[in-house]
Amino acid sequence: MKVLILSPLPPPVGGIASWTVNVLQHYKNQDLIIIEHLNTAIKYRKITDTGFFSRLYSGCRGGVSLIFSLVNKLLTTKPDIIHFTSSGSLGLFRELVIVLISKLFSVSVVVHYRFGRISEIEKLNNWEWKLLKVVTSLCNATLVLDEESSVVLKANGFNFVYKIPNPISSEVESYLALNPLLKTNLPATKKKVIFVGHVVASKGVEELVAACSALSNIDELIFIGPVEEVMQGSLSRNSLQSDFILTFTGALNKENVLRGMSEATVLALPSYTEGFPNVIIEAMAMKCPVVATNVGAIPEMLDIGTENPSGIVVEPKDIEALSGAISSIITDQSLANDLKHNAFIKVNEKYTLKSVCSEYERVWHAILKSSNREE
Repeated sequence: MKVLILSPLPPPVGGIASWTVNVLQHYKNQDLIIIEHLNTAIKYRKITDTGFFSRLYSGCRGGVSLIFSLVNKLLTTKPDIIHFTSSGSLGLFRELVIVLISKLFSVSVVVHYRFGRISEIEKLNNWEWKLLKVVTSLCNATLVLDEESSVVLKANGFNFVYKIPNPISSEVESYLALNPLLKTNLPATKKKVIFVGHVVASKGVEELVAACSALSNIDELIFIGPVEEVMQGSLSRNSLQSDFILTFTGALNKENVLRGMSEATVLALPSYTEGFPNVIIEAMAMKCPVVATNVGAIPEMLDIGTENPSGIVVEPKDIEALSGAISSIITDQSLANDLKHNAFIKVNEKYTLKSVCSEYERVWHAILKSSNREE
């Protein structure tokens, strides 16, 4: 079987790009499934530049280049399946063209929605929802990251919808093998709150600074990830009256990110919207308790509402609740240990690279079997 994956690679660093690296690495030396790849990463704007016209320009320019590359791949490698990732929004126009071209070449298509807003845009019933339905209807299968997205799509008549989580990377598995002390529940000597990701307003970073500023028992708040000078200056000014040290590391390699997580007291991800953030499963693997927002697949990832939760969720933009959740983990070592234990077990049972990729393979094989039957 030959699968052509259309997805971004770093730079810039991001959740979907990390997923791409993980999947390509997993299939690097396999013979039964051959993976071809086309890079769909942002090239003509900064990832923090989210203005409409900037996105439109970069999307059109990048889209034209991608279409030519896609046609070339279809002609030269002749894949059995195209598997493309989607972040929705304006990118759906490009993805509609991808699907139509694939159909011209009689190639089966899988769309992999990498965001958790599907239920929101259904309620809006706007152009994005209408376009998403068209794209989905033309694909042979649809992958989503959270249960709510699956329910919404199935309720709208789409049958071949599969909920599949993100995997941890082989780098995480290797780091765990080399650092057996992570299996213990030793309390941190310093109380550190860590954030990993693009330091932009939509990730809730301003609320995070405000929430930590309300606490007196935090030694350091660390931001790991790309940050614009304007945002860094704003966050720094807002923390001037706080008791903690505010640190910006910029982007780090995976080993240093994992080390930062393993040394932190809490990982906070107060985003306004998410799909299935890799940073959370990495923190779970590093036994770093997680406080995140009630968006996307996060509640399912952390088993919220069950007897064995793996973290705490709060509503987006709720500074008081965010502050309280962080404080509860810092002050209650028993709670922190329980969250670490539950998270570590779940990662090893549900989120290994081998188990997740086997779920992709089941979808690919099912599509090929169905196509052969139709022929």
